[in-house]
Amino acid sequence: MGKNLLSKKLQFYIFQKNYIWLSLSLIITSCLNIPVWSQTKNNKTQIIVNPQVIQDKVTLRVKVTKNNKLQSNLKAQDFSLYVDCKSEDVKDCEPINLEDWRNPKQSTPLPTKIVVLLDLSGSMKELDKGGKPKLQGAIDAIKQFTQVLAVRGGDTQMVIVPFSDKSQYTNCEDDPVTTEALNRFAPANSQQHQQDIDKLQTELTRELFYKRAKTNNPKFIRPIDIESRICGETNLYQSLANTISFLGNLNQKTENNNQSINAKDENSNQNQPKLHIVLLSDGFNTVPFPERSEICDPSNFEKLKTDYLQPYIGKITIHTVGYGRTPKELGSDPDYSQVLRGESAECTDIKKFTNEKIREQFKSELVDQKHLQQIAELTRGINEFSGNSQEIAQRFQDILDTIIGEYQMTYIQKDADTADQHNVRVIVQSIGSEKASYSMPFVFQVPSHVRVWTIFIFIIAPLGLSILLIYLLGEEIKKQAL
Repeated sequence: MGKNLLSKKLQFYIFQKNYIWLSLSLIITSCLNIPVWSQTKNNKTQIIVNPQVIQDKVTLRVKVTKNNKLQSNLKAQDFSLYVDCKSEDVKDCEPINLEDWRNPKQSTPLPTKIVVLLDLSGSMKELDKGGKPKLQGAIDAIKQFTQVLAVRGGDTQMVIVPFSDKSQYTNCEDDPVTTEALNRFAPANSQQHQQDIDKLQTELTRELFYKRAKTNNPKFIRPIDIESRICGETNLYQSLANTISFLGNLNQKTENNNQSINAKDENSNQNQPKLHIVLLSDGFNTVPFPERSEICDPSNFEKLKTDYLQPYIGKITIHTVGYGRTPKELGSDPDYSQVLRGESAECTDIKKFTNEKIREQFKSELVDQKHLQQIAELTRGINEFSGNSQEIAQRFQDILDTIIGEYQMTYIQKDADTADQHNVRVIVQSIGSEKASYSMPFVFQVPSHVRVWTIFIFIIAPLGLSILLIYLLGEEIKKQAL
């Protein structure tokens, strides 16, 4: 009989132990935070990634643009945040108080990759409105761009890729945009960028030396064994197409990698780098796509738009910088006005010039402002245009501010005791922006009074009951032993 009692006691002990562990498991499970994300977009006041939720703190990254340019001078009081405002008119709702707010210069940018595409055609050796070689103005702008990015860029990588096509030219080095040329991303403070800039500077200095030598001595002959890079045609469309394809493949690989790490983690785009192209050109596309023969054929741009630009809208942003005289200024130039009669210059005007020297001069000065603008607008980038180096440098800084500039703000969600869905809206009234709406879950710890009752019901009460039963069982064993 003693053995039976001992066996029953052991069985009861095992049951009690398993019950306690089951209770603990239920508590842990009930406290797990499993977020479910969804979002919408607004192109003016934009929450650029999924809100980050840590316990009851919610952090938003917001970009405010006007005509696609960053508005960087806003203050904390210019922002109003509304959570779960069911009314269309936010005046019926109370704004959320911000716990922390940072302007674009204070916030840390998200991971970003930037390709700087630099036109290296022969016309870049010519002087701009300020009397400086256009390539020199471009080099100075990119150098300043890189220096500022090294300080403010955070986890930003970039690569400088010159492009040109030697076409029918001899003694001219080709600069095709290849995967090898593009796949050289390095941090903004890397010496690689300075080396690339120094190389361009050396080649420009050499070209200017040969140009002066030829001017001073018409019989001067350039050394045959020294090829030039600053020559050739402007293969703008093909270079841009190759860059888009490369970044598109990079974007797809990153998405696949995030999905393989955790297919259920919809917050994985926090690690997805932003992709930007900064394109500087002083001309127009003079190299048609392989299946097309005419440089002015509109189907060249249509192919670029349909096959390369449109498929990556929202994934790759392209900023364009035109460097030179506007088509309107060319149309009014005395050298061309007799043919153009003051009208804005365009590609099809090339054939109107019968004088070959004037025709080639016009071709080297024509900048395709229209299509550069369309490329930027279609991909939600910035389009800039200028004829002197100082303005070009400032335009590059404007683009940089837009790429890495974002407002960062944190607030506390009160009285949230479950992982329900919540909507947050950001409104910037000072520039008349439209409302930006996002849906997000807030995942919080269970409130303290609920946790107390949970612990009492699932741990303390069962444990107390178990102790009582063990005590009673022990007393019963003592009685039977007497």
